[in-house]
Amino acid sequence: MYAKRLTFLLVTVLFNTFTLTAQNYTQHNWYFTGNDQALIFGKSPEAPPILHQGKVPLNNIGEKLTATDPTTGDLLFYSDGVNIYDGTNQVMVNGGGITSDPTGIQVLSTSPVPGVGNEPLQYMFYRNAAGNILYAIVNTAAQGNRVDGPPAGEVSLGSKNIPTGITNRGDGMIAIGSRDLTEFWLLTQDANT
Repeated sequence: MYAKRLTFLLVTVLFNTFTLTAQNYTQHNWYFTGNDQALIFGKSPEAPPILHQGKVPLNNIGEKLTATDPTTGDLLFYSDGVNIYDGTNQVMVNGGGITSDPTGIQVLSTSPVPGVGNEPLQYMFYRNAAGNILYAIVNTAAQGNRVDGPPAGEVSLGSKNIPTGITNRGDGMIAIGSRDLTEFWLLTQDANT
């Protein structure tokens, strides 16, 4: 009698406590800036996962950059090294005329601007053809090109093609954040190595 009760109790507990849930891929979007395509997960099964959206870059060689929201996976902005585009695929307000090296490889990088109150700000670092590192500041909370709806962002006025003082850099650049994301390091390669 005791064994039957125990078995019944275990079976009841097992069936009532375990539920299967699939992974939520709605926040896993992949954007490719070398062309106009993106992979969007979490759509209906009938819809193709490849979307043709965005702008074909002005230069089909060299480096491209994409920045996405770390929480939602939504596209914030992207660049072909000549222009900075917002999530609506328009050149951002003040986003034209970036002086990046159009033939470089890994000459663009982005990182959040550290500090309290700077959450919507992003640095976009880039190397020009002379080997100098410059930057622009993108404000993702600015309304930008979008009249209605969430902000599309814009490059802060007077905040592009700003020299960092870092010179003689070659291809290769990456921004790495500390564990608590209060500090970021921009790693670059000396042009002579």
